[in-house]
Order: sequence, then C-alpha cells, then structure tokens
Amino acid sequence: AATYYLARGQDPVMVILPADHVIRDVPAFHACLRQAIAAAEEGKLVTFGITPTGPETGFGYVKAGATGAKLPKVERFKEKPDAVTAAAFLKEGGWYWNSGMFVWKASAIMEAIERALPDLAKVMKEIGDASPKPADWQKAVREHFPKSPRISIDHGVLEKADNLYLVPAQIGWSDVGS
Repeated sequence: AATYYLARGQDPVMVILPADHVIRDVPAFHACLRQAIAAAEEGKLVTFGITPTGPETGFGYVKAGATGAKLPKVERFKEKPDAVTAAAFLKEGGWYWNSGMFVWKASAIMEAIERALPDLAKVMKEIGDASPKPADWQKAVREHFPKSPRISIDHGVLEKADNLYLVPAQIGWSDVGS
C-alpha cells in the first residue's frame, strides 16, 4: 500500500531489505546498491543474487541469463530445491541464492503488481485512498489488508515480470533467519 501511495507522488526508488540478514562487506553492498538504483531509475525491477557457496536447500534460487553480463536479466526462480537439484544448479552456473533484497521505482513495481496480481493492486488502492493523512494509515491497513492475496512478491509478481534484473552481490551476506 505504501508503494501505491509513493507511485502517486514523487515516484522514488524503493530499497526493500529483510531485517534478518547480515552484510559484512558494506562497501561492496553500497556498490551493488548504486548499480541497482541506476537500473531502477530506468524502470527495471532489480534483485540481489548471492553467489552460492554450496548446494544449500534452505534458500530459493534465481537463474540469471547472459552469465557474465553486468546486469543480467532474470530467467527464472526455483524455490528451495532438494540437494540434488541445488548441486546441479551449482554445476550448471548462472544460479544465485535469492536474497529477498529488491530495488525498484514505486511506479515500476505497481505496474508489475497491476499486471500480475490485480486483486492486490485493488487492495493497495483501497488502502491508499482510505488514508489521505498519515494518521489514517493504520486504520486503513487493518480494514483492507486482510483482503490481500496470500502470496509472496516473488511468486505473485516477480516470477511473471519481464523487466527483472539481477545484481550479482558478493557482499558477505548471511541470512540469519531470526
């Protein structure tokens, strides 16, 4: 719903970061952010892909096209594969762990949501329209959010987007998980 509100205004670039991650190489992270922000300003949706250190089955994976490209287009997602599949991904190359970190302009993700999940876009609009003042926000969320489809942004929107790109991020990343 905040995205709907922002897309109607100045249309900023949004950076979405999970709270349970550790990033040890902050300068490398900042360089990745600069690259992602530049791409987002062009209307691209951007995810950060983490180079796998082993055939991890606890993470989702993202397949990047044109391996070696500075900003490859995402070809597909695979949610938490079994050990055999994860090992095959590492052998094949071009697969990254899905970090759950995203960068995009508010209008670009709103367009993607409207195409892929129109029911969610409707709820976002209802929340935005019902909260013209910041004081109205929580009430509008409580009233309208329960009508939202129960699906992650990855599955519901990003897997269907044709303008999703990947920043290969070697940033000392760890998903702590809590």
